[in-house]
Amino acid sequence: MMLKNPESALSVRKSAQSVRGPQQRQPLLLLFSAALVFAGCSHDEEQSSAYSGPLYPGAGLSFEFDEASLQLAAEYGDIYADAGRAWYNAPLVNTTDTYSIGRAGNGETLAAGEISVSLLPVAALEGIAVDGDGSVSGRYGDVSFTAGGSDGDQGHAQFRSSGSVLTVALDGESASLTWGEVTIDGYGELNKAERAALRAMSTDPMARAITMVALDLGCRNEAQQLDAGAFAALLFPWQMILKYEIADRGRAIPHFLAESSCRFTGFAEDGTEEPLNLAVFWDNSHPIPTTLYAFPFDGDGQRESRP
Repeated sequence: MMLKNPESALSVRKSAQSVRGPQQRQPLLLLFSAALVFAGCSHDEEQSSAYSGPLYPGAGLSFEFDEASLQLAAEYGDIYADAGRAWYNAPLVNTTDTYSIGRAGNGETLAAGEISVSLLPVAALEGIAVDGDGSVSGRYGDVSFTAGGSDGDQGHAQFRSSGSVLTVALDGESASLTWGEVTIDGYGELNKAERAALRAMSTDPMARAITMVALDLGCRNEAQQLDAGAFAALLFPWQMILKYEIADRGRAIPHFLAESSCRFTGFAEDGTEEPLNLAVFWDNSHPIPTTLYAFPFDGDGQRESRP
């Protein structure tokens, strides 16, 4: 994973201890981070059929065929193959794309589809308020949110728009989100209903807020009053998208960090002077952005990385 201008995560974490809680919880974070990096990737549900429809920016599809070589085409997305397997990653910008996978010998089409990417534009946090109990509320564009936490790894959050509600619960080593009538956690593979719910969430107009609230909130003055559990709950839906939908995380994560009004440990753009996000970390020890203590994931079922 390529990082721009790496910084010392340790010094940043020490400066943030008053916001996060006791330092002894850190080994749990590293243990689960390692699990996501090194656990074996399992095949997902889409490998034998084509898909057309909306995808989150950078979201991946994968296919498996009994073919030694494949003929691939995509107008904007990233498409590649290795030993009879094919991967397609959607563009990181809003567009409509087409992809096709065929036999190299006769050009027979094995899978093809049309993909739409339509994440809403970057907005700004508004109306941020912190209550006496350390809970926070505010708005990002047309989406309202609330969150609270305690002890660094206990938390809850809710995102709400005119037509959708997403709730998150964090309890130590476990966390879950509920979208519609489906509840999903970060362990194991997704079944068809869970994958459909996560994809619907990641392509809903709420998706921009789900991505950006924790990324933009962590460098504001209000962040000093919040427990790390609140940030973990706000960040969890984006972490779920990154684990289960994004194959090329090394390309996608910097794209979204660069859109934030904060800068981050392990990632800083040249010439920028944004304040440092003290709640969300991304560096060589973290495969995806995370908070200091809570990382409720294993490596099973994650979207496979590029070979």
